[in-house]
Amino acid sequence: MSGKSFELKNRTGSSSDSRFFGREKELTRIDTVLEEVLEGKGRTCLFEGEPGIGKTRLVEEAVARSSAGRYLVPRGRCFEEEGTPPLWPWLEVLRGYAAGCGWDSILQAFGRRTSALAGSLPEPQEYSDNSPG
Repeated sequence: MSGKSFELKNRTGSSSDSRFFGREKELTRIDTVLEEVLEGKGRTCLFEGEPGIGKTRLVEEAVARSSAGRYLVPRGRCFEEEGTPPLWPWLEVLRGYAAGCGWDSILQAFGRRTSALAGSLPEPQEYSDNSPG
């Protein structure tokens, strides 16, 4: 699957914060995943754990590192609250991908299965003139 390249920045608009330390094992794994992506291998990273242990900060560091390679990094977040739609983080990921690469890329990647996605993404028309529906 190919798409456009985008320079991504973390929430502060700057690159990686030099005050980030620790998590060497996780950072090494992130760097390995980014190298594998450069080799053309599709990869997904899942950051999980108890509230307050630094997942968001680790994701921000991963995004900052990926920005140097100009990767598209769509993200989804989980919420443990009533009323959260099923598969919410994956819907956020798909929306982020569509916003970065366009609905046409999703059509190409998922082929006939796109109709199932269209029902989960109520706004595909925002991403392309060729969106379904």
